[in-house]
Amino acid sequence: MKRGLILALAGLIGAGSLLGEGPKSSRTLEESISREVSKLDSWAGSSIESDYTKPSTNGKIKIAIQPKRKQADTSRAGYYAYYNPPSQEIVLTSQEYESDSLAHELEHVVYNVMMKNPGEIKPTLAEIQQYHQKRIKDHQFKPLKDLIQIQTKAYKMFAEFLMNSIENGVSEELARSLSQSDSWRLYSTKEEAASIDSIERALHSRNNAYRQERTVIAKAQPEYKRLADLFDSTGNPDHIARMDGIISDASTKIWQLSKSFQDIRSLHEKLNSLHKIALKRERSSRTNRYGLDMETETLFDIQRSTREETLRTRMAHEQDALEFNIQQTGYIVHNPDEFMARAVASLYNLHFGPSNLSHFELKEEDLEFLLKFEKNGVKLYPKGVLKYAIAMKMIASGMKPQEARSALEYAKEISFENTNYKFPETKFDIKGKIPESTSNIR
Repeated sequence: MKRGLILALAGLIGAGSLLGEGPKSSRTLEESISREVSKLDSWAGSSIESDYTKPSTNGKIKIAIQPKRKQADTSRAGYYAYYNPPSQEIVLTSQEYESDSLAHELEHVVYNVMMKNPGEIKPTLAEIQQYHQKRIKDHQFKPLKDLIQIQTKAYKMFAEFLMNSIENGVSEELARSLSQSDSWRLYSTKEEAASIDSIERALHSRNNAYRQERTVIAKAQPEYKRLADLFDSTGNPDHIARMDGIISDASTKIWQLSKSFQDIRSLHEKLNSLHKIALKRERSSRTNRYGLDMETETLFDIQRSTREETLRTRMAHEQDALEFNIQQTGYIVHNPDEFMARAVASLYNLHFGPSNLSHFELKEEDLEFLLKFEKNGVKLYPKGVLKYAIAMKMIASGMKPQEARSALEYAKEISFENTNYKFPETKFDIKGKIPESTSNIR
């Protein structure tokens, strides 16, 4: 780290004496958000609405909470907040506020302004894209690129497994309904009855084997998720290698499972055909005796369209979380806006260590680029950059990353290497209660 960068920043935002952070305590959502905004630079506090006791008319970004009816879906997908440009809201997906969500989403606000009003904020979008394309080639992001490939395989694999499991479950229910019918017992020939018995025995055997194979795959899913969560929290690439191993083993089993399911479905169709023959005989008999015209479709036929619609609905719902994970990883690699959002979150979170889905360790070139962001001649991230630069120096001198973070993240003043640094506090106190969002983006 060049000492000149730290000294220049210190001169830009001021210097003073040592002051530590007080003890942590239980906080309300509003207190947690106010505290989080206080560690950001001043433009953030002036851009976010703080008074929720009355309707906002000043054009500021509002903070809102996802309605409870939608919170389960968003928490399953794994994200904590999102920015909705049409309503100018940063929407929290639950009452449990996740640290640095605001920093991440506020970068999206900045990026949105840059797209709508080119030139209002520096640097240009073209410069951001060039920076992103260069930085993402760094070796520190290789684990994320590997993760994209693994998650894509996992998505396809678990999607196929899910589809087969759901469809087989529905198919089994229909087959049980068929077996309860007396039509094929009363109106089938001896040969047909023997075929029915043979098919039912085969189905019983195949279904037992299918359930055992399915259990093996089902156990792979939570282990895969556990490793994915570990990677997200630690950035350890060893977890990715183990995830890849799980996917490779499970892929072979799912191929076998798919073949088993095709055999089971074929047996169900044969059973249905025999039932339809029996129904035709029953129809003919009843028409002759009572003059009644009976329906010849079996329950299997009648509910086929309902079954397919059920599958489509459940598949769409269950795949959301898997697809979201792939999108999030891909965003880091391919989307400059998402890359910058993670850079800003890493800045204020003082993240040091391996890259994960939410953060990556910043380098001096990142700090220099973040210093280019300004609006009307006022820099957007000077306090964050100075704290991160000081943390770099602390770690280089032997301090542990967590110790540097604890000393700096919410500090107003600090002394290091015979220099006192003062960080202007962003005054922000929420009045009232954070309201529910009225937007329909999710």
